[in-house]
Amino acid sequence: MLTLRKDLEFENEYIIYLITKVVCPDSIPTYFTNIEIKEFNNLKFEVEKITYPIEFDALQVAPDQWISIINIKQLMLFRDAQLINYNENTQRTLKHMVNGQWEYWTIDLNKTQVRAIQKSMHDGQYISDTLTLNMPETTDFTYDEKRKKLIINELETFDILDGYHRYIAASNEFNMDNSFDYPMELRIVYFSENRAKNFIFQQDQKTKMSRRNSRTFDQGDSVNQVVNLIIQSCNEFPELHGVVTPTKGIIDK
Repeated sequence: MLTLRKDLEFENEYIIYLITKVVCPDSIPTYFTNIEIKEFNNLKFEVEKITYPIEFDALQVAPDQWISIINIKQLMLFRDAQLINYNENTQRTLKHMVNGQWEYWTIDLNKTQVRAIQKSMHDGQYISDTLTLNMPETTDFTYDEKRKKLIINELETFDILDGYHRYIAASNEFNMDNSFDYPMELRIVYFSENRAKNFIFQQDQKTKMSRRNSRTFDQGDSVNQVVNLIIQSCNEFPELHGVVTPTKGIIDK
């Protein structure tokens, strides 16, 4: 947070309180209520230690790539143990910010997208997607082909290569509700910095639909819900069949 690698908006309020208490204690009454101050002063910050080896049930795709699963609670254990790292050398370029006399670099985060993902997770509508974590070249690990286990004996940090917005959304939801959990696909790779950059470039080349067409697939959109009801009603009225369709209808979706 102090190096602006994390946006305070998406951090646990208790952690922000502790940092504020050390860095600028006189500001505590300005940003926290008396109830929060009393509650936070009675709490004790503890991080559950990660014990090695870390084992993942995983299928090997290539000599440097494995597919596994992870749940949000386990991911948050890694986060709190500071094992999840945003490596600016293999992620999106940091954004240059100027605020009065202050000049700094920060992670280019689309907050609107983060909030949308978080809401989808909160509502239970999010379809699990893939997070990609890279093991640095100093990592001590083995893969047990017989047991289909990726075994990490020693790790400095995971670099998150893909899925950073999903990670922040899940992290923010977990901060709001520590009982929150969700299954996620997990890709673990052992890439050099150059190969990691190629992977990021490849991910960015995905063919995207136009914004207009993309919106027609959003089943949470009230407009699409109305259109779907009209389409369903067409089944009861044969003369309306084919009037509203995604393409080639009298009225296209």
